Formats: sequence, C-alpha cells, structure tokens
Amino acid sequence: GMFDLLSLIEINPESNLEYDFLVLNSTAFVSKAIKVCKGYRQVELYLDNDTSGRKTTERLMECSKNCLDRSSLYCDFKDINEKIRKGFM
Repeated sequence: GMFDLLSLIEINPESNLEYDFLVLNSTAFVSKAIKVCKGYRQVELYLDNDTSGRKTTERLMECSKNCLDRSSLYCDFKDINEKIRKGFM
C-alpha cells in the first residue's frame, strides 16, 4: 500500500526520481496492474507476505516475465513497512 511505498522511498530517496510506482490498494486491481506492467522492461513487486500478496505476486509473475518478486527483502515480516518499523533496516 501507500505506506509501503513511502517506506521504500525513505530507504532509497533517489528512487522517486528513477522509477515509476504503482500502488495496489487492493488485490482486486491486479487485472489492471497486469496491463500496466506489460509496458515496462522490469517490474519489482513488493507485495505483502500473506496469502493474498503471495497469490497476487504469482499471478503477476505468470502474466509477465519482467516481474521480479522482491518480498525476500522482508521475508520474516508482513511487508517492508513492518520491517522498517521494527528497526531491521
């Protein structure tokens, strides 16, 4: 969600100058996201480490070979924001 995006930008402030971002406030928007992802050479996925997030990651990766699952960066946490809040980054 939006707070995860803000956390990612806090970790790497230059990223907002180099990348485009797409925030899915709900996995219900995945069909629209698939269309958007196809227009990019590389898409990094930072979805939640829960059932819904993993299923959505799998679906996006099946639809586009340019998607990279980045959830291993916060594998012991629900999301990147939780890892930062707990002081692990």
